[in-house]
Amino acid sequence: MLSCFILESRSNSMKGVLYSRLKNRGIIRVSGSDSYTFLQNLITNDMSKVTNNNAIFAALLTPQGKFLHEFMIVKGNNGEFLIDCESNRLNDLGQRLINYRLRANIQVSDMRDEIEIYALTEDLDSKKTVISANTLEMPYGAIRFTDPRDNALGLRVMLPIDTGENSLKSLNYAPAHHLDYEKNRLKLGIPEGSKDFDVEKSTLAEIGFERLNGVDFSKGCYIGQEVTTRMKQRGTARKKLLVVKVFGNPPPPGTPIYAGDKEVGQIKSSCGNLAIAIVQRNYLELEKSTPLKTNNLTVIPYTYTSFSHNE
Repeated sequence: MLSCFILESRSNSMKGVLYSRLKNRGIIRVSGSDSYTFLQNLITNDMSKVTNNNAIFAALLTPQGKFLHEFMIVKGNNGEFLIDCESNRLNDLGQRLINYRLRANIQVSDMRDEIEIYALTEDLDSKKTVISANTLEMPYGAIRFTDPRDNALGLRVMLPIDTGENSLKSLNYAPAHHLDYEKNRLKLGIPEGSKDFDVEKSTLAEIGFERLNGVDFSKGCYIGQEVTTRMKQRGTARKKLLVVKVFGNPPPPGTPIYAGDKEVGQIKSSCGNLAIAIVQRNYLELEKSTPLKTNNLTVIPYTYTSFSHNE
């Protein structure tokens, strides 16, 4: 349980802050004396970076280095670790963690009925989208952290499900439509979860996980580490995940992308005329001479700008 959710008694709340409830995300709590070592030996990032207000982005892989789950991990108020993951695949992730538990002293709990997740940004139509986790007024005791994938995505905030939204409204923060958050995510070139990554097929090199600050190549062993390191050293990724602009309404996820008569990729998640796509690397240079098409619509790579890193 998160604790001590009492509004701070400061009078000058920040104006112009927007919040979006991320209904597609849920929380797993991992607690127990072995929880740190347990997670450190499983995931792609370094648990030593995790604090109460600093999260990491990471993945769980197969032994062959294929993608299974992506998530963020932050430390809770009582020393436990809170995993921000896909809600519709939370049961699968939780069961995998339990299967790896063996004799480790850990407890794995589903917190979807107790905690909900919000994204906080400033006006998404302006260039000023980066807000500070340290200076923004929040309900007392809230778990808050800058999105570790790109700070232009703003803050993630974990709040009790029964009082969370009311506590944000009391600070004069305004609700934003979830599609505004999705539009900003795509503009920044941030893929997310199984809607953009192929479970048990994608590799971290293909989906640009290092660019998302999701893998630490200096940490010790984890599941899939050998294959992941070898692909980075050899540069053997044959596909690339990127943002594309579709001249028309993007077709459903899974729709093929063609260069002439050759299938070279697939559309993934989309919002407006932007979409995440996975494309064979050897055809990206042909875009000017051989236009990419999906569902008879022209597709061009979209240039995005990141506040915190460059590809």
